[in-house]
Amino acid sequence: TVSYLAAMERLMKRMKDAKASMSPKVCSILRNHMLKRVFAGIRDAPWTATSRVSHTEEQLILESYTDCLEEMPIEVLGKADFFALKGVDGFAGEALRSRCITTLVRHEYFATPARASSEIAASVTWFCRQLASARDEIFSSSLLRVACGIAEATSVENDDKRRELLMRLLDNFLMVGSA
Repeated sequence: TVSYLAAMERLMKRMKDAKASMSPKVCSILRNHMLKRVFAGIRDAPWTATSRVSHTEEQLILESYTDCLEEMPIEVLGKADFFALKGVDGFAGEALRSRCITTLVRHEYFATPARASSEIAASVTWFCRQLASARDEIFSSSLLRVACGIAEATSVENDDKRRELLMRLLDNFLMVGSA
């Protein structure tokens, strides 16, 4: 999986290169493949539910996939609703999406600190909703990994932003808990 994603990353880099002779249609097909098929393949992999691979191997796969995403213009990801944690991919898909987003924040993919903070806040909101629900999935290692991803992403924020995110986390807990 990691070697496949590394090869895809090289293709994505070639697409960004002005000298590359890839047609816009080929670029569109490759991006769609990464955002839909590869994402679904990682989301639905048997090891995501049974933890058949180590955390390190899973992290390598996530990092490799995120490296591919970093080679795409932010507009492409936005148009594909990659940043929308709407629940359309189920718990496993949204957990994976949240981890990818927080990894993108950590890698400074977003042009402005405000956009990075906004993406962290969206992940925090999704995380709070999951904690407040009564599903068995809440206690899964996936949610723990999302929490770790959020914590890692906030490490690039200044003290005021971290304080603001913590307050938002507490506000979300209060709002969800009172519903």
